[in-house]
Amino acid sequence: MKKNLWLLMMVASAAWVAFDCSSAIVTGVPEGSVLVGVYEGTFNGVDNEGSIEVKLYRSPDGGRPVFGHFLEEGSYLNFSGEMVEDEFQGQILLPLEGTIAGKLSAEGEALSGTYKFTLPPFDHGTWNARKQ
Repeated sequence: MKKNLWLLMMVASAAWVAFDCSSAIVTGVPEGSVLVGVYEGTFNGVDNEGSIEVKLYRSPDGGRPVFGHFLEEGSYLNFSGEMVEDEFQGQILLPLEGTIAGKLSAEGEALSGTYKFTLPPFDHGTWNARKQ
């Protein structure tokens, strides 16, 4: 049976709600950035599974920041990173820490990759998402 991150993800969700900040401060999306695509799909790890949402932006300086979250039983675990060419590298944010990586398909319609939590529960797995 899969363990879940429900409690830790609830703590993360509560922390985000505690802040009364603008979207740019909470998400880190650079001011003036344009949303290029929203990708939705699933993640499947050794101990956890659920849905994933990834948002790809184009910033005024030409960068391509990426923000998203894992969703399991109504709780969020956020991540952020940068797309360089067709490769995505990012960090999973508190209360868990870890890494997330992915690759954009040639036609730009799909993203897929891996993730790894570096704090307990030390889960790792794969994810896939399609452009909405």
